[in-house]
Amino acid sequence: MYFFRFADRLEPQEIGDILNDLIFFEAAEVLQMIAKNPEERLLYELSLKRERDIESMVAQGREEGIEKGKLTGTIQTLQNILGDPITSDAELLALDPDELNSQIESLQSRIRRRDV
Repeated sequence: MYFFRFADRLEPQEIGDILNDLIFFEAAEVLQMIAKNPEERLLYELSLKRERDIESMVAQGREEGIEKGKLTGTIQTLQNILGDPITSDAELLALDPDELNSQIESLQSRIRRRDV
């Protein structure tokens, strides 16, 4: 409770001593730094934005990779069912999702015609 009532009067080292955790000490240092200088605050905010943008790109890339992996597996399964040569992962992953979906539709169409 002491911390929350008097935190604005404490130095980062004192906050770290009270809470006894490195993350609180680092957070207190950042807060103190950005409160003193508007220019440093702007730099800090830009740095955070850059980190978030990078995290977002990585997450998006991961999702796209998972989706392409599923499409690739579907194509190879359909090729196996039809007795076609199995296209390599590398070759299929080089294609964009629209091309992969097109191949899936073509292979499914062949299976439907075969079953009629």
